[in-house]
Amino acid sequence: MSDSRREANEGSERSEPSSTPDCPVRPSQANASRGVIQRRVAAGTFKEFLEDQGKLQNEVKKDPATTPYQYTTVGFEHEFAQMTDGPLRGIDHLEVARSFERMPLTELPFVLETDASDALELVSPPFLMETPSSGRLTPKSWRKPIPLAADVKKVDDLIRTDLSKVSQENTIVDLVGALLQESGITFPLAAVEVEPFQISPAGRTAYGQANKDINAGTVAGIPIRPSQKGGGITTQINFATDAATADRLQEESRKDPNLVPDSDIGRAILAVEDGIRALLLAAAGRRPSTRLKIFLNALSRTLSGQTAVPYMRFFHDRQVQAFAASETMEGPEPDLFDVNRPSYFTRIFALTLTESVSSRVKDTSGIWVKDAVLNIGLGVLTRAEWITVRDIVTDHQTAGSIENLTATDVSKHMPADFRDPIVQAIRQATRAALVRVQTVIDNQILHGTDDNTSKADFAHHTKDLDLGPGRNRGEFAEHNPDFIGPRQDTYIASADAQRPGIWENKRLHVVETRAEFDKALELLRRVGG
Repeated sequence: MSDSRREANEGSERSEPSSTPDCPVRPSQANASRGVIQRRVAAGTFKEFLEDQGKLQNEVKKDPATTPYQYTTVGFEHEFAQMTDGPLRGIDHLEVARSFERMPLTELPFVLETDASDALELVSPPFLMETPSSGRLTPKSWRKPIPLAADVKKVDDLIRTDLSKVSQENTIVDLVGALLQESGITFPLAAVEVEPFQISPAGRTAYGQANKDINAGTVAGIPIRPSQKGGGITTQINFATDAATADRLQEESRKDPNLVPDSDIGRAILAVEDGIRALLLAAAGRRPSTRLKIFLNALSRTLSGQTAVPYMRFFHDRQVQAFAASETMEGPEPDLFDVNRPSYFTRIFALTLTESVSSRVKDTSGIWVKDAVLNIGLGVLTRAEWITVRDIVTDHQTAGSIENLTATDVSKHMPADFRDPIVQAIRQATRAALVRVQTVIDNQILHGTDDNTSKADFAHHTKDLDLGPGRNRGEFAEHNPDFIGPRQDTYIASADAQRPGIWENKRLHVVETRAEFDKALELLRRVGG
């Protein structure tokens, strides 16, 4: 499933109050309602499930302390239809409409938006879903924030049933009407605006300031068909979990050949990641703690992701340039790069490849953590361990070896005079990332503490820090070195991922599955979901 800037299912800004009716269910009433405060998903239709979720979320929001460790949040993304004509073909990640209805817990709506290959996607707000029991004789606090695979599968089936029906409609306005009938979700259609980061190499319409606005009537009349992308309806899930569980998910996915990268680009990035991990663990000493290993695994993935940064910048710069000139990304001279190069190396080839690298950087395991790497550390590391990390990244030999590992072109299809500057840019990005890790540790994480700071005081000091972009994340292919990692457009603000009262003692991060749905479910089962 293609990437998206929206991530409405776990993150964007809080806006209007929920329009879901206030129907709290008392614990004593739970058994009288389908699945509300009761274990498992009991609804028979998606509409019934949404009714149950409204009641459950109102109850949990009112008093989360009544259900500690029992739920985590799960958002779904379903690509289910494709546009066959109209001005939005080749436009990715554009919100066609936001629903009137909002889930009470997060006050987020459903979003209907475009995606790659002219797809239409339904992005659901977070649902509360059961976590696995820790055992009859063990405390609830031993539960892991991971959803039960059986519940995820049941909800996916309910959503797919409705989407398979509405995708048979002829136009977007017909689809919206059918969704209201089937699921009870209201999507008011309005004018939309195309922005630079939404244009793609596949687009055949040149957009710019003069024609960026598309009226509601035109949007309503866009013709559609059931999705033929990926064999039909495809599902991606996003859920809130902790660093230890995310690390376990990544470790388990590496054991399954169906969950490791299936492209040359992905395998090249993974090889860099493995090399960096070995360097970091060697520098950590003979017996690094489990906590430190978890963070160094995350850091190795982030540093290996610097291999994608120059490609992302190349793609983003061309989006801005094309929009400013009111031309397609391919441009009026599609063979601009062909001088003294193989005939296949056109601008469109370069853009397609750089777009692919920007996506493949997320595919070195079965999940992608949608958070800044230093936020992951805040959930696991002690003050002493942060000092160890600082010592590792400032060690001249280790830093130099990491730079050398990342300074490799992940694609051998580019001509040498294109690859050479890319490799140098990767080296510079990696050097900047290592310096930034040191700077943030010294100036924010350790600032105001000393060797006499207690464990409790240090935890309090770091509890509310957000070392990512917060809700001001960039768009697709934008990169701010202050936040170190690639694909910052996917990051979820730390405050939006936390669930006070439910997971009071764990820092949560949103992860998205990067495998086919059945494989993603199997991965959840392996880790206890």
